[in-house]
Amino acid sequence: MHLGPYDKRKQETEDEIKELKEKKLVTNAKTSLKAQETKKQIAEKAKAKKEKQQAKAKKRKEMLINASDFQHHNDHSNIEENESTIKRAAITVEHTMKIEKEKLAREMKALQKDKHVSKGIQHHHSDGSRKRKRDQ
Repeated sequence: MHLGPYDKRKQETEDEIKELKEKKLVTNAKTSLKAQETKKQIAEKAKAKKEKQQAKAKKRKEMLINASDFQHHNDHSNIEENESTIKRAAITVEHTMKIEKEKLAREMKALQKDKHVSKGIQHHHSDGSRKRKRDQ
């Protein structure tokens, strides 16, 4: 069978179309495989992340349990610590009161002294000192 130029061109075009379709199928298949691999990787990453979070949560829960046991164990020693803290606070308060009492006694003494000394009229000088009028 003899083909004319038109028939040859038509045949070539059909062959090209067939090749392009095959290439497209191959490309689609490759793209599909890549997409599947990407989905697998994403799923694996998500699974690993979830496992990591679960491990963290489990560890946190264990730490809380241990902490509550530790707290229960420490409650007795905390009572002793609180008692010693209260004793220290009481000593500090007593010491502070003693200091304040001494300060007040000194001030009272100074006031008494001022009372005896200041029979004359006192006035303030620019430097803040006080002198009796009769000393001037």
